Amino acid sequence: MRARAAVHGRAGYPAPMLASPIKLAPGAPAMLRIHFAAGERPHLFWVSDGRSARGDAAPVYKVLSKAVPGGALEAVLVEEDLDGLRRGLARVDVPPEYPAGWLTRWVETVAEELGARFRLYDLRSVASADEWAILAGQLGWLRGEPRPGGPA
Repeated sequence: MRARAAVHGRAGYPAPMLASPIKLAPGAPAMLRIHFAAGERPHLFWVSDGRSARGDAAPVYKVLSKAVPGGALEAVLVEEDLDGLRRGLARVDVPPEYPAGWLTRWVETVAEELGARFRLYDLRSVASADEWAILAGQLGWLRGEPRPGGPA
C-alpha cells in the first residue's frame, strides 16, 4: 500500500486512488445511462476478455464512462457473470480538476486487482443517441443479444 501511495502521490492522483479502487457499492448501477439531450456523451469503455489467467471462462468486467456537462466524468464498474447477469460493483465520479489520465490509471489498478485484461473502446466521437445505437449494435452490446464468442 505504501508503494502505491508513493507512486500515486508523485503522479498527482487524489487521495481516493491511494486505497483499493474497488469499493463494493451495494446498489451500484449495472449499466450507464447516457442522456444526450442533457449534454452527456460516452467517453471511454473498457471490457475484459472474459478469461481467467489460466484461460478458463470468467466473468466479464466492464468499466463504462461518460462525460457530463462541466467536464466531469462518471464511471461504473460492472461484472457480468457466465449466465449474463450483471451486477454493479462500483461507481466513480471524476471531477474535472483531477489529473488527465486518472480514470485510465484507476482502470489499470482495477484490472490488476481483478486479474482481468481489458480492451479499450474510445467512444468520445459518438455525438448522438442514433450514432450510439448503431455502434452498440455493431459491437453486440445491445441488451438481450448473445455474446458471439467474446465479451460485449
